[in-house]
Amino acid sequence: MWYAREILRQNPDFAFTNGGNIRAALPEGDVTREDIATVLPFDNWMYITKMKGSEITALFEFIASIPQGAGGWAQVSEEVRYTIDYSAGFEKGVLKDLSIHGAPVDPDAEYTFITNDYLMSGGDGYTILANNISSYNTSTTLRDAVTEYVKHMKILSPETDGRITVIGGLQL
Repeated sequence: MWYAREILRQNPDFAFTNGGNIRAALPEGDVTREDIATVLPFDNWMYITKMKGSEITALFEFIASIPQGAGGWAQVSEEVRYTIDYSAGFEKGVLKDLSIHGAPVDPDAEYTFITNDYLMSGGDGYTILANNISSYNTSTTLRDAVTEYVKHMKILSPETDGRITVIGGLQL
């Protein structure tokens, strides 16, 4: 999100990527380009995409259906909050309480988001992304965007903030 706003001068509503795109944790201490390449080893291009709210809800319903721990399980930016409910013995999770910027998704509104080319091409089953209104390749890899962010921030203090709540299922 930082790269889109500060470098590309875009203002997307949120960002998400597949967890399988993230292959390691960043080490404590100084972070090198090699460390970032270990975390993000794939040449995934960042796409800026626009979809109607009704399709965003369908996208997150698909995300809720992905088994925990699978490569397609989404990692989302802080603008998004939702719950996946596995408690009723559902084989797949059920989406609840989806919000973007603190508000429920408006089915008629248009939302802009960032994701990667692998998902845009239907990877990990994300065929719903073909229902986009518009989409374009930023000509920037996710790895390069993260590298620029790390250089800008100088000190990173990772933390969780409850943007994804899981009821039942695996408590990771």
